[in-house]
Amino acid sequence: SGTLTPELIGRAREEAALQRFAHAAATGQGATVLVSGETGVGKTALVDTTLSGMNLLPVHAAAIPVNTPSLGPITTLLRALRRELPDAFASAACTAPAVSGLLSAGDEFEPAKNRAALFDEVADAFVAIAQTRALVLVMDDLQWADYATLELLPILAKRARNAPLLVVAIYRSDAVPQGHPLRATRETLRRARLLNEIPLRPLDRSETIGLIERLLGGAAQPS
Repeated sequence: SGTLTPELIGRAREEAALQRFAHAAATGQGATVLVSGETGVGKTALVDTTLSGMNLLPVHAAAIPVNTPSLGPITTLLRALRRELPDAFASAACTAPAVSGLLSAGDEFEPAKNRAALFDEVADAFVAIAQTRALVLVMDDLQWADYATLELLPILAKRARNAPLLVVAIYRSDAVPQGHPLRATRETLRRARLLNEIPLRPLDRSETIGLIERLLGGAAQPS
């Protein structure tokens, strides 16, 4: 599907950019895309609406603001894939014992030892599953993600380049101050030339009126 959806107002350019990444991923040229913007600007709506018409299986996870467990969003994604694609998951897990260990440990998991090997296995498992069904991994509220998830992201981004795998990470730009660990992750991605970012600006006046009219089902009266 290459057509723009009518649900989104003032987002044609951003939607088209995300569609290009999704089309490329469906043909085996994956990528990692950060979608950023202020609270309430419509980041998740853009991602969900755009990806709904694409030939990729969407799997979702979200970080939580308090006590996000280590690799919490990654564990959520793996559990969803185990449910959605049980055969592909089982095959991938056979060659990645760390994945089974991660899921069985649950919230108590702490990747203290041999992190690099663990991250490699997890990234390889996602790629292996994507080879059987093109995937998009959506991670929302990345501003609340744990250190391990942020550390894993550049490794996953590198693997996704040559796989039918799109990674979409959504975060609130107004919740990432100087010194926030997500800034270091962005810099790592940038240096590796793996950083693709779609920033969402707030809607302008005419777009806002159009949105209100859409919601009200009639003409809005500008004040």
